[in-house]
Amino acid sequence: MKLRAHVQRDIRKFFASRSFTEADVPLLTPGVIPEASIELFKTEMVSPYGSSPEELFLLPSPEYYLKQLIAEGSGDIYSISRSFRNSEQTGRQHNPEFTMLEYYAMDADYIDSISLTEDLIATMLEGLPADRERAVALRPPFRRMTMDETFERFADFDLSAHCSGRLSGEEERKQLKELAEGFGLSTSDDDSWEELFNLVFVHKIEPQLPTDKPLVIYDYPANIPALARPAATRGRLERWELYAGGIELANCYSEETDYKTVKNFFTNEAAEKIDALVTVKPDLTWCEMYRKNFPRCSGTAMGLDRLIMLLSGAASIEGVILFPLSDIIRELN
Repeated sequence: MKLRAHVQRDIRKFFASRSFTEADVPLLTPGVIPEASIELFKTEMVSPYGSSPEELFLLPSPEYYLKQLIAEGSGDIYSISRSFRNSEQTGRQHNPEFTMLEYYAMDADYIDSISLTEDLIATMLEGLPADRERAVALRPPFRRMTMDETFERFADFDLSAHCSGRLSGEEERKQLKELAEGFGLSTSDDDSWEELFNLVFVHKIEPQLPTDKPLVIYDYPANIPALARPAATRGRLERWELYAGGIELANCYSEETDYKTVKNFFTNEAAEKIDALVTVKPDLTWCEMYRKNFPRCSGTAMGLDRLIMLLSGAASIEGVILFPLSDIIRELN
């Protein structure tokens, strides 16, 4: 509990020293950013006057409101907020309710955000209480590899041809299916390219990632939908994820600013959400703020519970969340 408070104080001091503004954002919303891979929690507000209940959702990140503030000219901004994701396991790295640190730097791209995140982590390590051993697996500078390099090194597979226009979508999918089956992974004829990619990455590549120092994997394939700008390499997005101690810790984009591209993302992801376990109400009006010259910026989302887990040496985030859902449910039963 004391370490959590200490870390959050250091985070606030760090961003204050960089002139970032902290924003408190709502957790409930009637509309959402549709993301096919994320299931949401749904609730309703009951009117005391007898009118129909209002459907509301618990947000999976503060992005929905932070970007509205950015569009109105907030400048550099961050938030430490509760986030909620449904239909996820509880355990070492997951809790349906968790704490997200999300920060956006204006006039910056994803490479700038690597340096910013290195400085943030360095500050965390310097500020640790004297009786705690510093977390070596977190210490900057970060090692850097492209996603293509990780597939070549850890799966002996040339990913560079994918998402580049050289192969048809079916040819790309077939090659990844064969790769997954070659590793003994179970596949289906209905598996999409993204599902096969994630299958190989999670089960073959992630377990081999180095754990002696932090690793940034960047330039993700554009076949994985994200509100990130295209990278210089064709078929890639300006996106990175940070791994520390073998744990995915942060996700970053050079934020997409084009209205048509953002609206297409919404439309496509909303179509994918039709079969979601929890039906959602995508807020298409949210896209309209991109008509107003949305500023160039880069955003990073970091799992604060996972960060504190690594800083403390705890074996599970259940050891650093004060009231993990697994314990709450166990006590009720």
